Amino acid sequence: MPASVIAHFDLDCFFVSVERCRNPDLVGVPVIVGGAADARGVVASCSYEARAKGVHSAMPVREALRKCPQAVLVQGSFREYDQYHFRVKTVAERFSPVVEMASIDEGYIDLSGTVRLQGHPLPAATRLRREIFSETGLDCTIGIASSKLVAKIATNFAKPGAVLYLLPEQETAFLSGLDVSDIPGVGPVLKRSLHRHHIRTISDLSAKSRDWLITTFGRVGAFLDAVARNDHRSALKTERVRKSIGKETTFSEDVLERDRIEAVIRQLVQKIGVRLRKKSLRARTITLKYRFSNFETHTSAHSFCQYTANPDRISTVAIDLLRDSWPSRRPLRLVGVSVSNFERATAQMELFCATRTEESRLHERDLACDRIRAKFGERSIQTGEGLQILPRHRG
Repeated sequence: MPASVIAHFDLDCFFVSVERCRNPDLVGVPVIVGGAADARGVVASCSYEARAKGVHSAMPVREALRKCPQAVLVQGSFREYDQYHFRVKTVAERFSPVVEMASIDEGYIDLSGTVRLQGHPLPAATRLRREIFSETGLDCTIGIASSKLVAKIATNFAKPGAVLYLLPEQETAFLSGLDVSDIPGVGPVLKRSLHRHHIRTISDLSAKSRDWLITTFGRVGAFLDAVARNDHRSALKTERVRKSIGKETTFSEDVLERDRIEAVIRQLVQKIGVRLRKKSLRARTITLKYRFSNFETHTSAHSFCQYTANPDRISTVAIDLLRDSWPSRRPLRLVGVSVSNFERATAQMELFCATRTEESRLHERDLACDRIRAKFGERSIQTGEGLQILPRHRG
């Protein structure tokens, strides 16, 4: 067996598949998961039936429905998607203690040295795929190779719903004939730049020297050289460090009313607060983002002296940033808030205090609101601002 065996698994049409598990009537029909049809949302995921009609991720929902008017539009539940994500991770961890979830719908498993427990990688991966389907109802595609990058490329060629194992002695020949666009991370701009230098395949890349690639393409040139020589290795990250938590919304119509925009900001911060408390994090930096109808986008940030997870403090700062930086009489298409620069929140009983601090009382209030919303739904408890925007805004 090779020294390194990495399996990459990709959950096929993840959002759509989850919705079909929840509603079997969606099986076999074109499905689009995305924003409301009367809003300016985009497609988050779509079924293969919808893709056959020209629908793809990031397409405006209105355009997607014009291309595929028979599609069923589902706005989705990210709470449900998170639950399925962790159920899949639990299955994967039975096959190896080293599992990296690269995103909500894909991950890597280090199968190196697991032959005695799991058997040969190919039947082990086939069993993994079968157990994920048995326990979650989700199908997946799996690629196996000696590195994360080649395993991911193998997955893309095995879609949908298959397993492809590239033996180490097969990898160089397999890679050499691939188009440069098959390399993860090579988008349209880099592809055009490579084509201008008559580099269309990975074989063309391997004919260039490392120095030339770095001189021509900068830091990405070192990456391209490693790919061309099948020498790109990176360890699995079993714990991913989140750099920011944010929420944003695109209005169904451009909005000029300051009161309404500020109310939406408070609602976005409430959702951010839930995630901060769930992950026991506090943040120092708040960033406001807004976009005009011509897609001109602005951001503004502020850092506290101390860490906080208090939504009232975060909202106040975000609204102050809006008031300081937003030109009057220019309606907004989008507004968003994010927090970053985290520390772990360590809750400690105040054993020797006769009274609790205001911060701790507000934290307990927010936790109680979280429990109510988890049990009775997002709209079961609202702020005054939230009640004002419910008929007009969908977050």
